[in-house]
Amino acid sequence: MAIDSNQRTCTDAEVQVDLGPPAAVRPPPPAQRGAQSMASRWLLPLSVGMMMVAVGVRSSTGFWEGFAFQLARQYLEGLGRLGGGGGVHPTPGLGAQGGEGGARSFYFPLEDLGADGKVLFKKHDVNADGVLSMEEFAPLSRRLLSFNDTIKYERNLTADEEITTVEVKFQPLKIETMSKDFTAKSSGADSLHGLKQWKTPTKLWENFGVRDFLPFIPQQSATVGHVYWIVEGGAERGPSLSSDRYMPPPLDIEAEILVHRLLSLFHPLPFVQMRFSPKGSTAVVRAQNDVFLDIAFRVHAEFQLNLPPYFPFWFTPAQFKGHITIARDSSHLVSFQMFVPTDKRLNVDMEWLNGNSENGNMEVDIGFMPQMELSSTAESLPAVTGEEDRRAEYIAPNASNRREIVWNEEISMEEAERLLEREMYPFKEVTYYNFTDGLNEAARLDRPIHAIALWGCLDDQSC
Repeated sequence: MAIDSNQRTCTDAEVQVDLGPPAAVRPPPPAQRGAQSMASRWLLPLSVGMMMVAVGVRSSTGFWEGFAFQLARQYLEGLGRLGGGGGVHPTPGLGAQGGEGGARSFYFPLEDLGADGKVLFKKHDVNADGVLSMEEFAPLSRRLLSFNDTIKYERNLTADEEITTVEVKFQPLKIETMSKDFTAKSSGADSLHGLKQWKTPTKLWENFGVRDFLPFIPQQSATVGHVYWIVEGGAERGPSLSSDRYMPPPLDIEAEILVHRLLSLFHPLPFVQMRFSPKGSTAVVRAQNDVFLDIAFRVHAEFQLNLPPYFPFWFTPAQFKGHITIARDSSHLVSFQMFVPTDKRLNVDMEWLNGNSENGNMEVDIGFMPQMELSSTAESLPAVTGEEDRRAEYIAPNASNRREIVWNEEISMEEAERLLEREMYPFKEVTYYNFTDGLNEAARLDRPIHAIALWGCLDDQSC
């Protein structure tokens, strides 16, 4: 079916994607047209089209297969074949429009996209004219091109190493602690879909090799009080990530992969590198002797809870606090624990998009997570002993297996946590007090009080 060259709208029965200026626009001079024709006919459609086809083929969602594949096919056929020749080249059930300046727009029946596809198209059709302009299509294209299969980082345990079982303890967010009015009706897909569905962790337990925890051990000084980074979180890690995305970037640094594997026990889409500072994971040597190190650490990370057609939803715990007791040579692990603190009324920040752009479409809230914890069940054991292979077995807790360690030097856990806070937040060089302690300290020093009231905390990511 051909459409009029001046047609700029379509009904609910069809989708039109605007890919350029009207056909009446005067073409460039012949010399320029040849170069532009080659680029438009091959480079742009091939690169974008192939990436979108890959998205459609690899996705497990029927909607994305239909939408991405059909749109990519139209893009390739229209731009790649029409070039500057113009004319109409219909495809059964689909349509393409071209003109003197090259292919301009394509359309196909909206019902072919299904209910989710219709909702998604209308969300991106900002001016409701039935046409996706390049400006309207840009946010969708970023999501399409970043949408990928979840990357799993796994390592086969060997028979000659010691292993430990890391167990997951998880209680979902208490929805009632959020300030959002859940009785209000919203149009289209529910942006809180992923949060409402997240009731259980990805796994209940997993076995790790002790050598997997090597990134927790400082590479240089192992003196007590020495602060260092497990995962670098500064500007050198590159520009901040956009909130308009679903998949974390691929990882190739051993420490980042370890943190990702641990966080993946909770949810399959952790972001080891956050969008906002302070980022990364830092640690401090709390205690040491000739054989073992006790290391306190702090991890800042977040999770993406949604997939298309829902807009991105970011779940950012205040922090992951933890400690590990491990042999200096990473041959044996005594204990490991990592958890979201629950000593404050609110400990999770949430941000989600209700539209196609981060500007003006972001909604935020804070809530309380009762439990989000990883811990080793027992001291590490040989992966294989005689005929017994423990690599795929749950290692049950064994209190008698826990040893008492005498340290040559140590600081308190409170002091270790203060050192980590100062590394993450330089303003913590100044001592802050809660209201009660502040009154007592002001009376003792005979000084006035400078009070700050917050809906959250300045020294973690729940604010």
